[in-house]
Amino acid sequence: MAADGPVIDIDHVYKLYTTRAPGGAGTLLALRDITLDVADGEFVTLVGPSGCGKSTLLHMVAGLHPATAGAIRYKGREVTQVNTGIGYITQGDNLLPWRTLQGNVELAMEFKGLPPAERRERAREYIHLVGLDGFEEFYPHELSGGMRKRAGIIRTLAWDPPAILMDEPFGPLDAQTRTILQDELLKLWARTQRTTLFVTHDLVESIALSDRIV
Repeated sequence: MAADGPVIDIDHVYKLYTTRAPGGAGTLLALRDITLDVADGEFVTLVGPSGCGKSTLLHMVAGLHPATAGAIRYKGREVTQVNTGIGYITQGDNLLPWRTLQGNVELAMEFKGLPPAERRERAREYIHLVGLDGFEEFYPHELSGGMRKRAGIIRTLAWDPPAILMDEPFGPLDAQTRTILQDELLKLWARTQRTTLFVTHDLVESIALSDRIV
């Protein structure tokens, strides 16, 4: 663990949703008393069946949903709004259909204010890392599902966030593409050593990728 404490600190967190039902409003307890620390440079995987609250927890770390009770801290500061210091790779690739592969990979760096020349160079470096050379000017609808997934992953990695959340990023892919992307992800992680919180329901995937499984 880093000397100055965990990068992600989930402290006795509860999440309660209000639901609508024919008989009136009700409640749903999505998370109960969850405590977890993720150290600097650690790759931690959350495993569990669909509907157990894994994605909800990632949304909360990202600052998209508030905790009902308890606290989530990022680098020692409580998360009370959208956490712009963290990268979030969701289940969908979320590529902008009107931007090319190159333009999509540059997007987060553009928001970060990096100069155009630096954005282009870094985007091409990551495009090369995942074997998409030659597709820089292709639009998302012209790419395969695996290509779009790779683009979504490197779009987040390219702007170099200190920590990354991944919500079943390989879920809809075929077995061969999934295995290839798992290997590419491990290579990228080995190179960057970014703190990673990864969600999956696949035990084999979690064993292959993680320092620690929760």
